[in-house]
Amino acid sequence: MIFSSHSHALNNTCRQNHLDCSSAERQYKDLHQRNTTQSSIHHLPPELLSLILQYACPPVDLSQRYGIHRKPGSKLDKHFQFTLGAVSAHWRQITFSTPQLWTSVDIVVRPNNLERSYDTLQLFLASSGELPVSIGLKFFEDQQIKKTVNFPTILEHSHRIRELHLTNPPPSWVRSLTSSYTTMFCLSIENPPGDDDLFFDVPCSHLSIEFTTSRILPRWATITHLCLTELQEDVCLELLKECINLVEFRNRAPTNFDLGPRIPVPTSPFILPDLKIFEWPVYSQSYVDTAMLKNVHMPALETLVWMEEDRRSLDESDSRITFFDHLPSTLSVLHLDNRRSHFTFTSSISYLIRRVLNVEHLFLQFVHGSGLASLICDLAIDDEAIDERPALPRLKTIVLRVKAEVLSYFRDVFDALLGMIESRLHRRSRPLPQQQLKRLEIVVYSGQVEWPAEFKEEMKEFVKQGLELEIMEETMSVDWL
Repeated sequence: MIFSSHSHALNNTCRQNHLDCSSAERQYKDLHQRNTTQSSIHHLPPELLSLILQYACPPVDLSQRYGIHRKPGSKLDKHFQFTLGAVSAHWRQITFSTPQLWTSVDIVVRPNNLERSYDTLQLFLASSGELPVSIGLKFFEDQQIKKTVNFPTILEHSHRIRELHLTNPPPSWVRSLTSSYTTMFCLSIENPPGDDDLFFDVPCSHLSIEFTTSRILPRWATITHLCLTELQEDVCLELLKECINLVEFRNRAPTNFDLGPRIPVPTSPFILPDLKIFEWPVYSQSYVDTAMLKNVHMPALETLVWMEEDRRSLDESDSRITFFDHLPSTLSVLHLDNRRSHFTFTSSISYLIRRVLNVEHLFLQFVHGSGLASLICDLAIDDEAIDERPALPRLKTIVLRVKAEVLSYFRDVFDALLGMIESRLHRRSRPLPQQQLKRLEIVVYSGQVEWPAEFKEEMKEFVKQGLELEIMEETMSVDWL
């Protein structure tokens, strides 16, 4: 800085000689102002500074804060635009004249900040010009707010709202979701009001609904990505059947409360020709589960997320067999997952992994120890069992997410892993084409594991033979690999 040494010298002189510093302080402030004015950032053309701010402060990605794909621990944005505008008058002018900085806003509406929330939303909508905008609004669970809050500004800009994420919205807001939102891409609603049927005439492609007992009646044909959490299971099945252009369907923790007349379930097969990702938990094989398992056909399916608690042995009439037999050859990714009470290896899983011959990537999450070793043993290739169809013969990748105590208490898992890897590291002489296992990833959470010495040595040998291996404890790679 060109005046830095002079200003510091003046300041030090005053302190050492106990002189009146008022004149020196004025000089110091003048030099500091000149120094600031001549700094390189003030010589940047406004257009270049605007571009720098856009790259340094991109719009907030609201999809990581709302809906089924939200990341745990996401914090509310503090509106960085106000911080940029407080740096100087020059920065404030650039910030408020750069509409790209104002295209995403996340607001919590509480009883004590209604007016401020409204003003903030209005400012973002005005400053973003005519660009598409993304809005997140979390309404405080207060009945008085739901009766009085009214943000007419959002309706005036409905034609350019690209994403709208609502938590505990007032009834009037839900009723206002009409076809006027012509460019809507994504709509997510958490805990919508009441138990009446919910109609959404919004032409969005991505829809996420959470925590409601209401029947959902959207614009069926436009929806390609549908994520549901804690909805009535018959409502979920109706949505699956009627949204014929689905590409992704995820259904988590469906409920089956007795709420009176139910929605009729399908009694004949229906086809979802474009569906590539499918998630559905089978907890007790209710009549809704049975209708889904017997009748859905997904000829383009690529990813299956299978969650099951039905531990009954399979028989020929079991609807799970029908479902497994209808799975297409396009299926390449299999998730075995049970977030509610940990996955347990069953006879149906043994059947499944011998039916889906083209799966290349296997993900095991929330796996219980009593079933983990059995499943891993089932994945081993047995050269002597010539007449038995191998499990997942084209498997390339295994990702295991497991609690630390599972590996601590069920030590047979280590032997099962070593045997399975050894059997798959080399191609086998089988009628079916075999793929060599390429990658193994073990993610341990909620603690650390005492890894057996033999296990560690064998794993190092597998790495030398070409296996890509990553083992993590509490987000950190282990130090012995």
